[in-house]
Formats: sequence, structure tokens, C-alpha cells
Amino acid sequence: MAEDGVSKWYVVAGIAAGTALGVAVALLLTRESGEDTRKRIAEAAERLRQQAERLAAQVKETAGRVMEEQKSRLAEALEAGRQTAAEKREELERRLRETG
Repeated sequence: MAEDGVSKWYVVAGIAAGTALGVAVALLLTRESGEDTRKRIAEAAERLRQQAERLAAQVKETAGRVMEEQKSRLAEALEAGRQTAAEKREELERRLRETG
């Protein structure tokens, strides 16, 4: 599941980078007035900000989900280890009683 989150991150980052590159090329090739150019830059910056916020929210959600999954797995592993240790201790105690 973490891989899905990472893949999404790369897609969104690629889109953001592509958008930024496209805006830069468009600005270099356009013959607009300074005011129009500043307006387009502001609009592009706003779109990038919104994309970054969405990406940050997705990363936070994915990280939280992965963290909870890992906590759950760790708790299960600890419980299994405790149970195995208790079983081995009982087995050793039984063997000691049988030999002694």
C-alpha cells in the first residue's frame, strides 16, 4: 500500500513540475504586457499551491495509514513473541520437572 502512495506522489510531483515548466516556456514565448504576464504567473502559482496542498494532504493521509498498519503489525508480532516465549518457558519447566 505504501507503494501506491509513493506512486501517487511521483505522479502529482510530475504534474506539478510539468505545469511549472509549461508556464515558464509559455512566459518566455509570449508577447503579453507585463501586467498580463504577472496575472498569468499569479494564476499559475495559485494552481501550483493548490496542487502542493493536495499532495501534502495525500502524503499525510498515506503516512498516517502506513504508520497505523505498522503499529498494528508490531503489536501482533510482540503478542506472538510473548505467547511463544510463554509456551517455551512452560515446555522447559515441564522438562525440568520430568528430569528432576
